Amino acid sequence: MTTIADPEKKSLAVLPFKNLNNDPANGFYEFALADAVITELARIRSLVVRPSSVMSRYQGQAADPSDVGRELNVDAVLSAGFIHVGERFRVNAQLLDVKSGELSGAIGSMLRPTTSSRCRTRSRSASSTACGWN
Repeated sequence: MTTIADPEKKSLAVLPFKNLNNDPANGFYEFALADAVITELARIRSLVVRPSSVMSRYQGQAADPSDVGRELNVDAVLSAGFIHVGERFRVNAQLLDVKSGELSGAIGSMLRPTTSSRCRTRSRSASSTACGWN
């Protein structure tokens, strides 16, 4: 099992996305989008990604990425926000290097769900959310 102490691997935490619309109807996506990113990033063997179960405690909170990174002892923190209008999402994300406090990168993208049901949950557990996006 790979641990966060493995010197050859970088560690990462993905914060729940910020609902920039402040629309309570879109609150579900705060965690669902982050969970989808966590699931994809966890497939990269050179990364150790904090699981959704750990990150769920930050949902709905104004968490400083630097503080979260130090608290979780990770190399980087991905923070993101989204705007949901109709069938589209505008997502902006920033990757913070915890040690230096500098941004390692930033992206913005327009997304559209690939299924008519947008996101589906297989159980009440937030970590079992399945989303298809393009």
